[in-house]
Amino acid sequence: MNATTIPGSRSKFGCALLIVVCGILFTTQPTSAQGVRYRVPTVAAQSVQFPALSGADWPGALYNSQNTSYNNLESTLTPQNVNQLALAGVFTVDTGTPFTDAISNSIISVNGVLYFGSWNGYEYAINAQTYQVLWKQFLGIDTPPASQNCAPASVGVASSPTIVNGVLYTGGGDGNMYALDTTNGGAVIWKTAVATPPNEFLWSSPVIGNGHVYIGIASFGDCPLVHGRVTMLDQATGAILAVHQTTTNHYVGNSVWSKIALDPMSGTVIYDTGNGSTSDLENDAIVMLDWNTLAVEPNGIFQIPLADQQTGDSDFGASCMVVADVGQGQRGVICHNKNTALYALQLANPTSGSRLHWSLKLGIGGESPEYDEADITSGSYDGRYAYFTTTKTTINNVTYPGAVYAVDPITGTPVWVKPLTQGFPITAAAGANGVLYIALSTSTNPTKAGMLLALSMQSGTILFSYPTTTAVYGSPSVANGHVYLGTADGHVDDFTLANGVMPAGDAFTGSALGAQWSWINYDARYARLTGTALEIMPQGQYQVQAKNFLTETLPGGDFVVTTKLAFNPTSVREEAALEAYQNGQNNIKIDLINVSAGVDKFELKATVANVTQTLTIADPFALTAPVYFQLMRLGSTYYGYVSGDGINWLSVGSLTPTITPTLVGIGAYNVNTGPIQPADFYSCDLAQLV
Repeated sequence: MNATTIPGSRSKFGCALLIVVCGILFTTQPTSAQGVRYRVPTVAAQSVQFPALSGADWPGALYNSQNTSYNNLESTLTPQNVNQLALAGVFTVDTGTPFTDAISNSIISVNGVLYFGSWNGYEYAINAQTYQVLWKQFLGIDTPPASQNCAPASVGVASSPTIVNGVLYTGGGDGNMYALDTTNGGAVIWKTAVATPPNEFLWSSPVIGNGHVYIGIASFGDCPLVHGRVTMLDQATGAILAVHQTTTNHYVGNSVWSKIALDPMSGTVIYDTGNGSTSDLENDAIVMLDWNTLAVEPNGIFQIPLADQQTGDSDFGASCMVVADVGQGQRGVICHNKNTALYALQLANPTSGSRLHWSLKLGIGGESPEYDEADITSGSYDGRYAYFTTTKTTINNVTYPGAVYAVDPITGTPVWVKPLTQGFPITAAAGANGVLYIALSTSTNPTKAGMLLALSMQSGTILFSYPTTTAVYGSPSVANGHVYLGTADGHVDDFTLANGVMPAGDAFTGSALGAQWSWINYDARYARLTGTALEIMPQGQYQVQAKNFLTETLPGGDFVVTTKLAFNPTSVREEAALEAYQNGQNNIKIDLINVSAGVDKFELKATVANVTQTLTIADPFALTAPVYFQLMRLGSTYYGYVSGDGINWLSVGSLTPTITPTLVGIGAYNVNTGPIQPADFYSCDLAQLV
C-alpha cells in the first residue's frame, strides 16, 4: 500500500439520506485471516504547540481550532490503566418532546460542566459529577415538509459547542448562530441568522479565532440541495462580517457539513465540500481562505482529481486537520474523503505545482457511511502521527468492516494498521496521552448497540472495549480522566477508572506466581515475569519432568493476553505458545510451529471435546526472535495476533469455540525426540477489557 495519488470514485450526489451521519462530526477487530504490517518510518515528524488550556478540559469539537482531536493535557488515563475504565454513570435527556432525543455532537467538558446539544432542540449544561441539569436553552428544531422525504424527519441541535472565556458558541436547529452565557443560565448573549430553515441547516460546528466565529452552511439532507457557504461573524457581537459562497449562482451544493479548521500561523481558513456539481470549482474540494476577508487564497482550491471519483461518492464529510509537516518541512492539512482517501496539502502557496504532497487510500469507499461503505471520520493528531479510521476495507485480500491507521504525516506511509471486526466507525477519533478512542456502529440499524474502543497509539492494540445500548452518534471526547459519548437514544455515557483508582503495573500477580516456579522469576523493575524452557499444559499433565508452565486465573468478561518469547530454532518442531484452558480437553491457543522443518506457520487453535479447529498463516518474520503473541477474547470470540516487534501486528484469525476458559498459560516447548531445546519467556501482560 503506497502513498500515491489513488484511483477513487465519482458520484453526482453525496448524502441524500445520509445527512444523519455525513453532516455531523460522527465520527474493530480481527477476522479469520491475515492482516498486514508496516515498517515504522525512521523520520520523526515535528511536534506542534497549541495554546495551554485550564485543566485537562475538552473545550470544543475536535478539541481545538486546528481540529487535532488530541487532548495534550490529559494525564490520568494511560495505556497502562485504560483497561480499568468503567461506566461511571449515564445522563438521559429529560424532555419528553415528540422529537428524537439523539445526541450527535461531542460532549464538551469545561470546569466541571458538560455541554452538548440534542435533536430535541435543547442545549444542555450538566454537572459532570452529579449529572444535575444546571441549565438548558431551547435553540430550535428544523422539520422539513413531509413531502420532501427528508431523512431524518427533524433535527434540533447537531452542532457541537465551543466554550471560550465562559461563552458557549453553537449552531441552533433554527438556523441561528448562538452565543450563550454559561455563567448565567445559558442566557442568549447574541444570536444571528446564518441559515434559512427548513432547507438549510447547521450540521457544522463553529470554530473560534482571530476575534471571529466561522461556520459552514449545508442543506438539511439534499432535500433539496442549497447553495453552500462559509459565514464569518464578529465574536463579540455576532455581526456577519463576510460570507463566502462555495457555489456559483447557477449551481447548488458544495455543502460544508464539518467543522472548519483554522491555522493561526498563516491566517488561513480551511474547509472541504460535498454534494456539488462536477462543473463547479469548489465541488468535492479542499478550500483555503484568508481568515480576515474569506477571499480564496492563491492556488487555494484543490479539487479531487476525476480519476479518484470513479468508484464511488467523493464528497468530503470530515473536518480537515492542521499538522506540523506534510513533507519537505511544509506545514499543512490532512482531509479525509468519503472515497476513504486522505489528502495532505501544504498551507503555503507553492512556487510551482500543486499543494498536494501525498494521498493514501484506506478503504473501499462508497456513498453510505451508515452502511459501512464510505468515510466521514475526522482523525486525531498527537504531534507525531495522524490516526484515522476507515469503513469497509480489504487487507491482503480479506475484507473487514473497518480498520484504524496510524500514518506518518510527512510521508503518507502507514505506521501500523488495526483491522476491525466488531463494527465500523462513523464518528471522529479522539486521542489523549497515548490512547486513541473510537466509536463503532455494529449495525445499519441505529437502535442496535454500538461500541467504544480504546487503542494504543503506539501499536494499535485494543486496550478496552465497551458495548453501548444503542448506536453512537457523537464522537468521543476525553477530559480530566473521563471519556464521554453521546448516543442515538439521548444518553451521555461517562467512563472513568473504576473507583477512581489508577492500578499499578502488570495485571498479572507476578510477585506471587514467580515464586511458585523454579524457572520463573519476577522482575520488580518492570513488573514482569521472566523464565526459560517453559511449556503450557493443563495443570502440568504432560511431560512436566522436562517442561514447566505458568497459569493465571482469567478475569471475567473480555480480556487480552500479550507475551513475547525467544526460542532456539534447532529442533524438528518447536512451539512458542499462549493458551487459555477450561480443562484438559478444552482449550484455545496461539502458537508458532514447525520452526525448522520448512513449514513455518502460526496457528490459532481451539479444542473442544478433543475436536480441534485450526487457523494458520505463514510465518512473516523469518524466525526473528523474539516473537510476540496476543490472544484476545471479546464476547465469545477469540482473536489471535502475532508480531515480530510488538508494534506491528498480524491477525491469525478468530474462532468462537463453545468454551469459557478460566486459566491462561504462557510458555514455549519443542516436541523433538531429542533433548529439549530452550525457549526464553520474556514477559506477559494480562488485561481485562470490560
